[in-house]
Amino acid sequence: MPDSQLHFELHGHTGPHVLLIHGFCETSAVWHPWAELLTNCRIITIDLPGFGRSPLPVAQVSMEWVAEQVLDVVHKNQWKPVVVGHSLGGYVALAMAERAPDSLNGLMLFHSTPFPDSDERKANRDKAMAFVGEHGVEAFTRGLIPNLFFKKALPAVEQAKEMAAATAPATVLAYLAGMRNRADRSAIFKAFPQKKAILAGKNDSVVPMESLRPLAGVHPKAELFELENVGHMGMFEAPEITARIVEAFAHNSPASVF
Repeated sequence: MPDSQLHFELHGHTGPHVLLIHGFCETSAVWHPWAELLTNCRIITIDLPGFGRSPLPVAQVSMEWVAEQVLDVVHKNQWKPVVVGHSLGGYVALAMAERAPDSLNGLMLFHSTPFPDSDERKANRDKAMAFVGEHGVEAFTRGLIPNLFFKKALPAVEQAKEMAAATAPATVLAYLAGMRNRADRSAIFKAFPQKKAILAGKNDSVVPMESLRPLAGVHPKAELFELENVGHMGMFEAPEITARIVEAFAHNSPASVF
């Protein structure tokens, strides 16, 4: 059951509501100051359970359970937002779209995928859990974070490492298992009745571009934005372009904005 203890913040006073859901070993702070570029939207940033200032009241998580927590906040505040989910946040957004599609005004996967983990990826999740148990979160995230960036010299790499290292071990372990066990929601993405889009980096080592291209143009039509020289962290690697894409998507503007 939802516990309504998620920390969230509101930014902006005009335009459509846009709910930004952060990724694994991140907090809502990952969107700042990027969200300030979306000047014509009312932005909602939220800390998922166990991250930032939101508690984790359970020992095990599923994408369905996390989606329930976020939807509870959405419903209590009477929002109908465009939901933008980064990586893990995209998995949560898809679970929200499955459970309550009429509660969303749009869905964007931001360096994320509707497909489940491959067998190899699941095995890597298990190895990561064992590594965290033996060496701790800081050692794990120190190796994880730089691989998310194509532009590894950005100051944001160190900022992201510091943010990730502050994640509680119980949270890291719970979400590694939850992501490993998540369902295939490609059919959910295809059937989602509102506007939908995928923003992806051509140099993303986590979500291969070739796996996403077949989803472009599904009915109702889905937009696919492919970004050059961008890995998994477009809010840092291409802030102006990604902000323009998200804002145009939220306002139903033409796709040719970059």
